[in-house]
Amino acid sequence: MCYPTNNPDEPPRNLRTLLRPIIEQCEESTLVVAHLLGPFHRDGRTYALPRFLRLNETAMNGALATSSCGASTIAIYSGFDGRDGRITQCCLEFLQDAIFGTPVADAACLAFYPLCNPSGWVNSLAITPDRVDLLNSPWTMRGVPELYLLEFELRFGGYKGLVFIDTVAESKATLEISDNTLLESDLLVHLQSICTDQDPTEALEICAMKQTAGCVAVFDDLPEYPWLLRLRLPEAWSYDKLRLWVSRFLHKLEISHNRLLNYPHTSVA
Repeated sequence: MCYPTNNPDEPPRNLRTLLRPIIEQCEESTLVVAHLLGPFHRDGRTYALPRFLRLNETAMNGALATSSCGASTIAIYSGFDGRDGRITQCCLEFLQDAIFGTPVADAACLAFYPLCNPSGWVNSLAITPDRVDLLNSPWTMRGVPELYLLEFELRFGGYKGLVFIDTVAESKATLEISDNTLLESDLLVHLQSICTDQDPTEALEICAMKQTAGCVAVFDDLPEYPWLLRLRLPEAWSYDKLRLWVSRFLHKLEISHNRLLNYPHTSVA
């Protein structure tokens, strides 16, 4: 199955080439489970939205066929801007390391959606070929297969928290938080500690979320509002630096999640 790019100056991008290695590795693993959501069709091509479950020690035998590992699950989203696939690749490398690792006791389950805009990635576009901004458009919008899949997953995944990771045209790293009351709580210290072992030459600014993502359109229909974080990293950073930050952030989030999971959120700012 070939997925050529619309830009003749760019080499062809192929979803099968990107995803096949890690999916085949997942078939031999009990720690990471791969699913391809869809398929759906656009412009004569077939696409799927990949989802990977990083299981914890207690969920390994009971959640293989489900979209979530229960109340301890955090959803990780990336790859909304199809032009820069580096965060997607960082997430895939984190998962590959997890495949060959060992289960972490009392860790969170992580549900990865590393490529939320597969058709944009294939065509090197920031948005979908039919001009939909998947990150900021309401996930309840009809007629957009990616949004339908993301909405369905969010409604039935039972996720306690949502984390968005992307690159931006800014000079410093920022962690945005959806709930202003969280910024005023002692959990701010905990959130800052997530990144204390990052590159000491860079500072991580923590602030209230400047623009809520389109996922909040679904929140009123959920039993409980999930908390929402957005890690925004400078697009000027090298791939190695992005990989270091993403890997350490996800690892710290995975093993020190309990206070975030137990935080009583009531609304989104």
